[in-house]
Amino acid sequence: MTLDDLAVAVERDDRAMVLFMSDTGYLICEVIRPGGGEPGGALSHERWSRPDWLPGPVQRLLLTSSESEGGDVTVGGRVSARVHRLVLDHGDGRTTTTARISRGAFGLVTHAAPVTWRAELVSYDAAGGELDRRRLFRPSDWFDHCYATPSGEVVYGPAGADCRPAERWAR
Repeated sequence: MTLDDLAVAVERDDRAMVLFMSDTGYLICEVIRPGGGEPGGALSHERWSRPDWLPGPVQRLLLTSSESEGGDVTVGGRVSARVHRLVLDHGDGRTTTTARISRGAFGLVTHAAPVTWRAELVSYDAAGGELDRRRLFRPSDWFDHCYATPSGEVVYGPAGADCRPAERWAR
């Protein structure tokens, strides 16, 4: 990976995340330095299993949280061209955090506004219409529906009668 592969970077207070994407896969790095102390963080990388397709408008690639299913979170992933705005609904009915979207990728970091286990990623189109709403604290490969290409090939989730359209992804 090189700086040309940098898709999105976000920072808030003592936490930062960078997401690199290439034709073959991705690398996400999160760094946390609480109170200026010893740094910690997370690193995730993987080859694309389906580089051209997303399970709907959003695909989460990284999620870290300061508590089990709650607290401060760092989230990164991919979005389709239809997504013009992506927010994290913290699950408390009042608080949201807007993701940074760049080059088909997104990243967000919360701080001092903890999320609950009910948190959801909510995507919107250019007109402000809601495209999709997904629970945050759910395994990234667990889908309520299957997702299929226009030709009918199931690319995410188990094949079934309730398939939704997979969305094309491009940087």
